[in-house]
Amino acid sequence: MALIEIDRQAVRDHFMRRFGTALTKVILRTSIDNVDAWLDANLASLDAALPVAARTGFTLQEKTVILCLVLLRRGGFPVDRI
Repeated sequence: MALIEIDRQAVRDHFMRRFGTALTKVILRTSIDNVDAWLDANLASLDAALPVAARTGFTLQEKTVILCLVLLRRGGFPVDRI
C-alpha cells in the first residue's frame, strides 16, 4: 500500500536529518515518490521470491521487515540495532 503524503514527508525529513543531500528537495521528493510507486508495482515479485511457507505464513509487516533489513544491510547499515 502506497504511503500517504504525511508518511512520505516523514521519510524526506528523516533522510534530510540523517544524510542531508546536495540534490534539491524536489529531486528527493520525486525519488521517494518513485521508490514508493516501484514498491507497489513489484510487491507480487517480492512475494513470489519467498518460499511458499513464508509467502503464506508471514504477515505483510513481517515481509516488509525482511525486505527492509536486507536493504539496510546491503547499504552497510547494522541491523542489530533496529
